[in-house]
Amino acid sequence: MARLSDLTDRGSLLWFVVDEAVIRRPIGSEKILADQLKKIMDLVEDNSIRLQVLPLENHPGLCAPFRLVSLAKGRMVLYAEHAVGGEILESPDLINETLTLFSAMQAEALSSQATIELISKMKELLTS
Repeated sequence: MARLSDLTDRGSLLWFVVDEAVIRRPIGSEKILADQLKKIMDLVEDNSIRLQVLPLENHPGLCAPFRLVSLAKGRMVLYAEHAVGGEILESPDLINETLTLFSAMQAEALSSQATIELISKMKELLTS
């Protein structure tokens, strides 16, 4: 969160596609999850980030987390996470394969508006 303003000040586009379990599974307590969901909603509503949730059924996002990063001069890298850390990959073939995976995840995910509605419902359940 501390670096978010640096990224948004530079005009970075932060687009997340996450499994629905991320917004349903409390880590710590339900109050912590409710606070996190409120923060996420605030970030989406002020256009700091874009977010889509993949429903809990089988989908192409059942994989380890990854980040695709577009750098200056059209250069792109992939940060792939694994159980003991992660690695930066620059192979055009791996990047293209991951871009295809990300596109498939976006296609299966809820729309941004439906995502906000789901997060809002989850937040209400946690705070009632």
